[in-house]
Amino acid sequence: MNKNASIHVSILKFGVPVDNVFISYETGPEMLPAYKKNRVILV
Repeated sequence: MNKNASIHVSILKFGVPVDNVFISYETGPEMLPAYKKNRVILV
């Protein structure tokens, strides 16, 4: 464990990328409370 993970997120509307979208995410072990909760804007 203790390995870094990375993801790539794209928000599409009718197949076209959408800018200025807020997403919320949580990190932590599966089926347990999250260690970190955050909200970011995709530009």
